[in-house]
Formats: sequence, structure tokens, C-alpha cells
Amino acid sequence: MNIFSIPVYYISFNVKPDLEKKLKDVGFTNVNFFKAVNGKQFDPKQLRRDNIISIRSYNDIISNRNEVAGIPSMGAIGCTLSHYELWKMCMNEFDNIIILEDDVNIDRSLTPTEISIISESLLKQNGGFVSPMTTFNNLNWGTKFWGAHFYICSKQLCKKLVENAFPIDVQVEPYMTNLLDLNQINLTFLPIYGQKVHYSSIQDLCIKCVMPNSKWFYIISFLLICILIYLCVKCFKRCFGNKCGM
Repeated sequence: MNIFSIPVYYISFNVKPDLEKKLKDVGFTNVNFFKAVNGKQFDPKQLRRDNIISIRSYNDIISNRNEVAGIPSMGAIGCTLSHYELWKMCMNEFDNIIILEDDVNIDRSLTPTEISIISESLLKQNGGFVSPMTTFNNLNWGTKFWGAHFYICSKQLCKKLVENAFPIDVQVEPYMTNLLDLNQINLTFLPIYGQKVHYSSIQDLCIKCVMPNSKWFYIISFLLICILIYLCVKCFKRCFGNKCGM
């Protein structure tokens, strides 16, 4: 398998000559621009009526998400739809496809070992390769990854991704790892290319997404704060009464 001849599609609102040059410099020969879907053009109510997004995704957009995997914005819907269109393209036209987001950092060539790992991953049933920013395993959550900026799909994998895409309930990465945990697809993870550090208009800072769900955390925290305030007031009164530092 010639990895470098696989069609490469990078998702962006505009053509990126610098990115195209870097991809060609490291050996990719079939580099293509895919115009990103603008999620802001859609009405979330209509998407819900058409079963394009789930009830939870609709609530995330209207009332702000409650967990990291949730949908942070209409831009995230556009992002997912962009990936979906490329999955569908591969399913109908190619044996494999390389999908990039325009914030990918192409900074070196692939090593022979990496090329071998990628080739083997694409030969697996419903196989694919992902170069993530982070991966982690959890007994309850299963395998998770973040960073869909560089990944490679076989035709069979794209078919599975298309079959289960709607309604959109989570972002691309948790959607893919959910199918992985259900043993419907095979993904191989190896960090090859990272993402450029930048502000994303798609993501938001979701403090409540990482806060504990247990009510006892908040009850105990409240009691500790009350105790701390009590001790501070008591100390102040003692110091004031003794004219400490006054």
C-alpha cells in the first residue's frame, strides 16, 4: 500500500497554500481542499425536526453543554457535517482517505515504522488510523481520544461512520470512539502530527463539563468554605481586639 498516494482532504473555509506545500514536501501526492460546512447557516430547531441532531445536542446548543463530549456550538455541527461528507465521499469513491483539519501541524516526514503501522491499521476490518493529541482509557468510559486533525479511514470504516452518523449527539472524536468501544470499528492510535496552538471558534470553555457530578462534593465544599470564613472572622476579631498590627 502506498500511503502517500491516498487522497488527502483538508477541511477549511479557505484554500491553504502553505499547508498544501507542507503536505507535498513530506511526500503526499494527492492533496485536496474541502470547503468546510458552515454550521452557523443552520437553524438548530430545523436540524432537530429533520433528525440531523439529537435532543441532547439541541439542548447543548441552546442551553450550553454539560459534558466535554457534547456539542459546544453550531460550528461543531458544521465540523461534524464536514467530516461526514468526506466519509461519504470515501465510501463512494475511494479505498482509503486521509482527513485533515486545517490546524494540523505537518512538521516532518513519516518514518518507515509509522508507515508500516498505518498500512496495517487500514488492512483491519473497518480499520483506520488516528494521530491524536491525547488518548486515555477508563474502566467506565472505554477508550477516548481528542484531536481529529489527522486521521486515515478505509472505505469500510467510512461506511460504518456514515451509517451511524445521525442524529449528531456528540463531537467527532467521542462518536468514533463510541463505535470503537462497541467493536464496530478498529482504530490504531499513534501521535504523528499535532495541532497548532490557536483559538477555536468551535470549542468553548466549559467549566461545568469537568466539575464533579456528586452533590456531596458541593455540600462538603460549602461547609469547608463556611468553616474557613468562620476561622478568618474569629482570627480578625482576636487581632482587632488585641489591636494587632493596628
